[in-house]
Amino acid sequence: MREAPAAMTAAQRGTATHQFLQFADFASLAENGVEAELARLKERHFLEEAAAAGVYVTQLERFRGSDLFRRICASAEVHREFRFNAPMDAWRFTENPALAEVLRRDSVRLIVQGVVDCVFRDKDGTLTLVDYKTDRPTAEEYKNPALADDRFIARHSMQLSYYREICAAMFGEEIGRAVIYSTALAREIAVK
Repeated sequence: MREAPAAMTAAQRGTATHQFLQFADFASLAENGVEAELARLKERHFLEEAAAAGVYVTQLERFRGSDLFRRICASAEVHREFRFNAPMDAWRFTENPALAEVLRRDSVRLIVQGVVDCVFRDKDGTLTLVDYKTDRPTAEEYKNPALADDRFIARHSMQLSYYREICAAMFGEEIGRAVIYSTALAREIAVK
């Protein structure tokens, strides 16, 4: 098994893992595994050697074996790694009630930019929004998955609510399901 360079931070390894997920050919990944797909991405210059060395290979192999991965691969409609710029009301981005009122009164709008990891049509016909997270749970969260779920949801649910709204406008239909896929926990966390 490859070891990541000692100088790489968890954030850099997370970025490298996201790059792998961005550029990976999922059909090739399903058939050949993470190491083979990693070699292909390096050969085609989608990943530099240093980034490739930091990819969480074991976590990606668990993703490859997941029900979520199988559902994405089986879907006839998959949209991966797409960028957006969307106007949104500025008052939604503050917890200060007085400021929110001023922003609402003045109809201030912001341009929100982001990258959606994946939207696919699930086997039941529902559009499912997936956001990959490489955050490392604490030892306590590994012991008690509900704690990890609570932290992931608290940390990321606002972002996913914006993504859900923006994707619904882009696709012309509601996003029926939004999930965080924790690479460290190797599972989906539903976000309401």
